Amino acid sequence: SSNGPTGQAVWEWGRPSTLYMDNLRIFEASAPFGDWLPVDYNAMAVSGMKFLRTHMFVKTGFGYTMDGFTNPVGGNNQFGTRGNSWTLPSLLQLVRNAKLDPWLQIEMCMSEVEWLAFAEYMCATYDPIVD
Repeated sequence: SSNGPTGQAVWEWGRPSTLYMDNLRIFEASAPFGDWLPVDYNAMAVSGMKFLRTHMFVKTGFGYTMDGFTNPVGGNNQFGTRGNSWTLPSLLQLVRNAKLDPWLQIEMCMSEVEWLAFAEYMCATYDPIVD
């Protein structure tokens, strides 16, 4: 509907219907699911930026766990009011694709064991074939 809210998908049916959806993913056709658009990569390239400061892992409301934080894109099981589909590996891949260095901001919501797991994850050797 052209009168629907901006930035949201709105579907209308003219008669009673049943709709079943499982793992619905709506994304721009010019980029794979979970990726930035080519115009975004171009804008970052011409900007001269060296780092990309992220805000997607802060102010979620209730936090997340390393288990959900390291899932593929779309699989973050945040417990907060601002859940999003970005995960640590998906964000790091996007920043790598943009040829920038990540500037991560992360909530202080994890346990000591999870913070150690985060440090281990960030320090692990990267293998593009496996990772």
